[in-house]
Amino acid sequence: MPGPVDPYPTNPAFQALAESAKLRAQLSALFGYFGQIKNADLDAAAAIVGSKIADAAITAAKIADGAVTVGKEGPRPTALAYHAIDTAIGHNNFTPLVFNQERFDADSIHDTATNTGRLTCKTAGVYLVTANISWAANPTGARVVSIRKNGTLSVAADERVAVTEAFHSTSHCCSKLLRLAVNDYLEVIVHQMSGGNLNVSYSDGVSPEFGMTWVAP
Repeated sequence: MPGPVDPYPTNPAFQALAESAKLRAQLSALFGYFGQIKNADLDAAAAIVGSKIADAAITAAKIADGAVTVGKEGPRPTALAYHAIDTAIGHNNFTPLVFNQERFDADSIHDTATNTGRLTCKTAGVYLVTANISWAANPTGARVVSIRKNGTLSVAADERVAVTEAFHSTSHCCSKLLRLAVNDYLEVIVHQMSGGNLNVSYSDGVSPEFGMTWVAP
C-alpha cells in the first residue's frame, strides 16, 4: 500500500510553487484578497516609515509604471526669497544682498530676521540655485552677480557690460546645480562700476530674487 504523499516534493520548481501558494493564502487570510495592500489596511498615517524598509529594498523593478504620482511625494526642500525695496550699491564694492521677504520656504532654508542674505541647506543633496537681479538704468561700466558658498567660494557668476540704450536696465539670471551638505549656505554678491552709487532695483516677481530647489540626493 503506498505511503502518504509528500506535500512538498524535493523538486525545486514544485517547492517554489508551493511556497508561493502558501504566501498567497497567508496574504488572502490577512487582507481578504491576494496580496493587495491598500491605504485602508494601514492602521495610522505614516504606518510605513523609512525605518521599516531595508536599504535598497524597493527597486524600480518593484514599482509599477505610474504608481508613484506627484500627490504621493513629500514636499521637496525649496525656497525663494526676495527684497521688496531698492538696494543702493556703492561703486566698485562687492556687496552681499539681503532678502527681507519669502515667496515660499519648505525647509526653513531662509530666515527673514537673521542672516537674511543666506539660503542654508537643511537637507543634503543636489540643488538648482538661481539669482535674478536687475539694476537701475545706467550706461556706464560693468555689472557682476555671483553666488558665494560658505562665505568664501564663488560657485557661479554672471558679468555684463551695462546696457546703453535709454530706459533699459542691465539684468542677470545666474544659476548653478550644486551639491550641498547640511548647513552649507549661499549668498548673492553684486558688484558695479558705474562711477557712483547704483540701485539693485526691486521689481515684483523679477528682482532681486534668490532661490534654491532640491533636485536629487
